[in-house]
Formats: sequence, structure tokens, C-alpha cells
Amino acid sequence: MNHNQAQVRTLYIRNLNEKVSRNTLRTSLTQYFKSHGFEVQDIKTFTNIRLRGQAFVTLRNHSECIRLMNMLNTSMLLGKPVQIQMSHSSSDYAVEQSFKAQFKNEWKSKFDEYQTKMKKIRLNKRQTFDGHKSLKRKLSAEQNGSEVSQKKHKIQSPNIANKILLLTNLSSSVAESSLYKLFEKFKGFQNLSLVKIRHVGFVEFRSEIESTECLKAIGNSLKVDGCDCKLHYAKK
Repeated sequence: MNHNQAQVRTLYIRNLNEKVSRNTLRTSLTQYFKSHGFEVQDIKTFTNIRLRGQAFVTLRNHSECIRLMNMLNTSMLLGKPVQIQMSHSSSDYAVEQSFKAQFKNEWKSKFDEYQTKMKKIRLNKRQTFDGHKSLKRKLSAEQNGSEVSQKKHKIQSPNIANKILLLTNLSSSVAESSLYKLFEKFKGFQNLSLVKIRHVGFVEFRSEIESTECLKAIGNSLKVDGCDCKLHYAKK
């Protein structure tokens, strides 16, 4: 079963209040969306500290997701402006319901196959993320100095195309939300991570093709909060 973007009925929500309990978060999201006319069918929140402040919310259909996103993105919930975008795929709950309707008696075996496939995909993404974290740790561990070492130069000025872009010379006070707005409009945008101590940010896309499209559109030089910044491919 091919779940293209037009079939997705799950929203990815971030910048949620991390200090409230998961039950409070689920209740608040359900009531908030219901007050605007949207019926929530499933909410997935997380205990992992790295994923706190994020949730996946499943609605009845794709068009409702688009309408909610356009209506409530950046609105205030629990004291914070929430950031809402389409998930890259439907939640397991949504897929399970679709399989039950489509495959009848065979839905369980089909759904098991789907989950096995998705576990492999998520594992590959996790391995990519761990490699990304390792690169950030190396960059953060470098000593400040007036002379740029050859190793540092390779990290900050790579030219091998890949799906992660490196944004350098950021202001130490730059807001993640302003950078998020800059890159979220590009197809395939997945994640943004700042290393403020080194004045850099990592911008991750779903594929090398999509990161290249972003780089071509923005160029290697751009202004961010008054600073002259550079955008390149990150080192693989």
C-alpha cells in the first residue's frame, strides 16, 4: 500500500510545552483542536527527553490536516507558539485503520509487513542521526582560536553533496524559530539543529536532491539576523 503525501492524515507538531505531563498534553491538544472544529483520532507523544515537546496527531483525512495547519500553525498553546506541519507519513494508527478497511481478513498480516518495513526505515534514520550527532560533538569540541585548522576548514567548507546542509557564522542569539521558517518552505525539510557555541546550524533534508534544490534556491551566502552567513553541504 503506497501512502503518498496526498493520503497522509497525520500532523507533526513541535515546540509544545515540555513541562506538562503527556496526559495533559494529549488532553490539551484534543480540546484545543476540537474547539476549532477538528476531531482528533489519535495522538502520539513521547517519554524520550530528545522527543519531548513533539507529537503526531491523526485527523479524519488529509484535507482536515491542511486546514488545521493553515489555521493554527504558530498559534499559542500552553504558553508556546506551536509549529505544525504535515508528517512525512501517516501514523501507525491511521495505517492500521486503512488496512482494516482495504484488506478485511488479511489486514493483520499486511499491517505486520508494513511495521517490519517501517522499523528498518526508522533504524536507518536513527543511524544517520547518530552520525550527525557525532559530527556536531567534534565541531563543538574544537577550541576557539584565530587560526582555522585544516580539519575545521573541511567541516565548515565541504563540497561533497549530501542531504545535510551546514549554515555558518550565525549570531549567538539567533532564534531557532526564524531559521525554521526560512527552511520549512523547502520540499523535504526534516530537521534543524543549532550548535550556538560554534555559531553553526545543521539543516537536514529527506534526500540529497532536496538539499541541493534548497542550496540552489538560497545560494551560498545569505543574511540571517544581520549576519553574513554561509550555506554549504555538511561533511559526510
